[in-house]
Amino acid sequence: MKLKELREKRARLIGQQKSLFDKAGDESRNLTNEEHETFKKIEADLVDVRNSISAAEALQRNLAELNEIELSETTEQRTQEDEPTYEKAFWRGMQFRMQSLSPEEQSLMAQKRTQVVGTDNLGGYTVPEGFSNELFREMVAWGGMLEVGRNYRTNSGNPIKWPINDDTANKGRRIGEGATNQKTNTPFASKMLNAYTYSSDFINVSMELMQDSAFDLPSLIQEIAAERLGRIANEELTTGTGTNMPEGVATAA
Repeated sequence: MKLKELREKRARLIGQQKSLFDKAGDESRNLTNEEHETFKKIEADLVDVRNSISAAEALQRNLAELNEIELSETTEQRTQEDEPTYEKAFWRGMQFRMQSLSPEEQSLMAQKRTQVVGTDNLGGYTVPEGFSNELFREMVAWGGMLEVGRNYRTNSGNPIKWPINDDTANKGRRIGEGATNQKTNTPFASKMLNAYTYSSDFINVSMELMQDSAFDLPSLIQEIAAERLGRIANEELTTGTGTNMPEGVATAA
């Protein structure tokens, strides 16, 4: 059974347990012996499902680690017969810095550059190791909405249903001594959270500028890329229409 299916089964079993208590609560009674046995059976099934989920998640981590090792070994064992291309040179430079490229790869990268060392407002950049973590911290510092928002990580980029509850129309009541209390249900629903992809746009590489620059060029370009993403994220999380983009808090309000 796939990991997603296991998680869905876990949710169904927990829902079944909740239904037992909800039914007993609606009838103002405790669980019957039969309901207790049903609850215990569901709990036993949950233990098996949780163990399967833990094993599946461990397998995913192990496979990811294995893929990283294989990719590293493949890169290190690259032979002379491998014909260099711009795409291969670009990603190798992204991983191991531009100095690791062969003369042929450096030539390919130089032919594609649009940033030049002789122009003050243009520059090149190679993403260093650990760049993604630094990039995220810069985004938080720039975009205020990312500071106050909740960061919810998912295993994939597909839309997800988020449960919601709006009980604002209900309030408590004052009852007399010995009076029977009333029941007021609380409404539950769900809201679809869509997935969106954002880009800072490519910043092409200038070999000359990277070699001759007297200042910390990678840090500068990192800040520029982070600010680009921070601006668009902050803007759409604030005023987004919810149509083909996030629904901003101002729009939702």
